[in-house]
Amino acid sequence: TQVIRYLFGIIAVLATFMFIWGGVLMLTSAGNAQRVKQARETLTYAAIGVVVILLSWSIIQFVIKGIR
Repeated sequence: TQVIRYLFGIIAVLATFMFIWGGVLMLTSAGNAQRVKQARETLTYAAIGVVVILLSWSIIQFVIKGIR
């Protein structure tokens, strides 16, 4: 359980950096449509990653409680 918590912590930090990177891309795009698109994709994928992390955490907790 501790290893899983550690890994999820690392993944959460990476997702946070992806949100920051997407925001920086958006702010520095200067109206360039390609960079705005890239920033939106980065933010979308970071959000999807957070949802997947939360769902996997919930499933793992459910399984662990079922085992105990």
